[in-house]
Amino acid sequence: MPVGVFLGALRRRWLLLLVGCLATAGLSVGAYLWSKPTYEITGTVLLLPPASSVSSTSNPFVQLDGLRQTVELLGVALTDQATQEQMRSISPDVDFTVQADGRTSSPLLVIDVKDSRPDTALKIRDLLVAQAPDRLEAMQVSLRVQPGNQVTTTVVTMDARAQEVGRGRLRAAVVAGALGLALTLAATALWDAHRRRATKGKPADATDGVPPS
Repeated sequence: MPVGVFLGALRRRWLLLLVGCLATAGLSVGAYLWSKPTYEITGTVLLLPPASSVSSTSNPFVQLDGLRQTVELLGVALTDQATQEQMRSISPDVDFTVQADGRTSSPLLVIDVKDSRPDTALKIRDLLVAQAPDRLEAMQVSLRVQPGNQVTTTVVTMDARAQEVGRGRLRAAVVAGALGLALTLAATALWDAHRRRATKGKPADATDGVPPS
């Protein structure tokens, strides 16, 4: 359809266009309110070498080499099916990762939790952090590692509250608005074309009682 014809259709059917734009605005607001927000919270846990490998005068923080694989194994253990089911029983919207920090070579475990509610995100993060030392100990006990030779953990950071992240709600509103506007413009143009065809197809009114010559 030529641009001039299209703009003419919009001018002629301005009322239909107005109704469509109002409906589109409502659709965008509804999409924004219906979409769930995403809240994120993190915690970090550092693995420490066994007490037997650190002398009484040594600093365990300077003897962290060789624990990287242990961190990775602990991350796998904390994301098994049982743990995922436990966390999803708290919130079906939860999405969490437990993995070694890729920004450093230190044996640092990063626990990242995203959820639609800040309170459940905080609760799940705290549960995962609390389970880290127990899961690590269970791994070592299963291998019959003596307590004095076991790797231990210490909490490094804990976010105080979950923060809203991402632009999912805004994206949903923009997509809904763009779709609604496109449908409004298309429907307006099609309706105008239909009405114009119907008008052109009507026969001219004959004079009452006068037969055609």
